[in-house]
Amino acid sequence: MTEELCHCGLPLHYSDPDIRQSVENLISRLGPSVKVTIDHRTWLVSRHYIALHGLKGAEVESLGFQPFSIKCPQCGVTSYNPNDVKNRYCGNCHQFHEEMK
Repeated sequence: MTEELCHCGLPLHYSDPDIRQSVENLISRLGPSVKVTIDHRTWLVSRHYIALHGLKGAEVESLGFQPFSIKCPQCGVTSYNPNDVKNRYCGNCHQFHEEMK
């Protein structure tokens, strides 16, 4: 059996086994990730990572978590299409977000 890794690349590195058990219980009830939304984009972030490292919103994109959805700042439509998320594109407005005024 291989040891589960944290998103940082290390084996899960809890210093307190009670905290690890609490997080494992939370994961069994709610799943391994939580949706974090910042500036019209939503990422799936590992609950283990948050418990072990904390999370600053400004860091989410640079940590390599996969974006889950994106909300158009112009029309408000949310897209779950991976290409729209990656390119920050609204299929409803047919525009890239950086082109919108």
